[in-house]
Amino acid sequence: MQKEVIQVISGILLLIALPMLASCCVKKTIAAPTYIVKVPDSLELNGKFEAEVGNKIYFGAGSSNLSLDAKRQIERQADWLIKHSNTEVIVDGHCDERGGADYNLNLGLKRSENTKAYLIKSGVARSRIQISSSGKLAEQTNKYGPDSWERNRVVTLTIRKIE
Repeated sequence: MQKEVIQVISGILLLIALPMLASCCVKKTIAAPTYIVKVPDSLELNGKFEAEVGNKIYFGAGSSNLSLDAKRQIERQADWLIKHSNTEVIVDGHCDERGGADYNLNLGLKRSENTKAYLIKSGVARSRIQISSSGKLAEQTNKYGPDSWERNRVVTLTIRKIE
């Protein structure tokens, strides 16, 4: 009888000890957290717009007139906007640093207005276009000289998804 009791106790101890022994032999790893980063729609759309058709229209010194190259560029942009009817565009005029602040704000606005008018003529709904002017306040490059001035005489188009 004593032998049977010892066998029962040994069995119980074995049942208790076995999982404990097994757990110390198993290497536990903790999974690293997974993060999903979602790029905002507007950022993704602007990247796509810029890569596919470009987001800039360049102007001559002191001018708001659209060159033939500028018109062709706007036509490509208009086609893209028409295909992506869930978007709207902000047209922002810029100038080089020469000239007074008021002059450059007005010139940037005229550049934006002319770009908007040609977008409308090319088939983009007026309600999808907003205009603004940064004048010389938001330069594309802060270097000085003819090359920099040319890069700053520009209208930039920024795309937003219509909510």
